[in-house]
Amino acid sequence: MPGVTRWVEAGAAGDVSDFDRATRDGVTTELGDQVAFVTPSGKTQCMTDEKSDGALACLVSLTDPPPRPAEAYGEWIGGWVEFDGAAVQVGAVRADPGQFSAGTGAELPYGSTLRFGDYQCRSDPDGLFCVNFAHRTAVALSDAGVQPFGCLREVEPPEFVGVRYACE
Repeated sequence: MPGVTRWVEAGAAGDVSDFDRATRDGVTTELGDQVAFVTPSGKTQCMTDEKSDGALACLVSLTDPPPRPAEAYGEWIGGWVEFDGAAVQVGAVRADPGQFSAGTGAELPYGSTLRFGDYQCRSDPDGLFCVNFAHRTAVALSDAGVQPFGCLREVEPPEFVGVRYACE
């Protein structure tokens, strides 16, 4: 975990004020204290949301997303990732696009980092790496999958979630 943290922190620091808005269909939404960003490949877009206490939600174009749980109904989004520091959930049943209805944030260039709340993320051609300092955890997101770091271990997912990693 310390190696991942040092590597993320070593990136070129981005200005968080460049990531406080999202755009959809030419309409820009100011996000206030929240952030939104997308990787240069366009395969991962992330956004925080005041309704989820600043937790990071990302839409990842996973090559092999978790399968839809048998009991799930509604729209299954296998690449919906939620990371609150204590847990990572991959795959979700969503009735609406949540915070992503505001659109997409600015591009976080490869090699750049963005620090917000308890998080710092670094964009890289190999994926997006995000550290949660409060919980001393991290996650790597790419089309190849989701890789947890720190105390995060795979646990039984709740109903309507594909995969869950948690510190238990």
